[in-house]
Amino acid sequence: MNKKLYVLIMVVFIFMVGCTKIIDRDYSEFGTATITPSSLFQGDTKRLEPHLGLMTGCVKVKYKGNKKGISCKYEIWEKGKLINESGIMMQVIDGKYDGEVSISLKERLLDNLEWAPTMVMRTAIMDKSGWTGSTKFIDRFDKSYSHGPVALPKEIKLKDDEEAAVWAYFGGDYEHKNKIEDMAKTADWALVLKVFFEDPEEEKEKKY
Repeated sequence: MNKKLYVLIMVVFIFMVGCTKIIDRDYSEFGTATITPSSLFQGDTKRLEPHLGLMTGCVKVKYKGNKKGISCKYEIWEKGKLINESGIMMQVIDGKYDGEVSISLKERLLDNLEWAPTMVMRTAIMDKSGWTGSTKFIDRFDKSYSHGPVALPKEIKLKDDEEAAVWAYFGGDYEHKNKIEDMAKTADWALVLKVFFEDPEEEKEKKY
């Protein structure tokens, strides 16, 4: 075979293989979200966090696919049993999303200086176009429990037909595991925030 022709064939072959890999990589990302740990308080505002009486969590979310909405919901676990599961809200997107999902919990002190039986849970879905927020009252855990948040430990990939636990608040004892939802199943009490994608038609069938 002519040497020049051989070199030309090899160049074309390498180019085609390279293009195939690029196409495959792009295709594998379509319909997938990247969820990255973040913080509601950053920089100089971080010093304010312990003074506001808030338990907070935040994740960054990037998505490209066919779904038209990003949603979140919460679960309450007690002694290994799921006792409550409820949708929180949905923000309409156009197949793309680059923003944040955040949550805060705040205990309420009554006039008699006793803690109220409920906590205020505020959640927000926010990007450059605006934000959607929700406020709910959540039955609090046993007053005798030690308690604290557990954030998403590392970046995860999420297909848009799945859901992911991105933050949790634990009361009492629980076992340390790799996944937040697995930890919740072992806890005396746990509130878990989950993120998922859906279409507005699906959302209409739910009550937020």
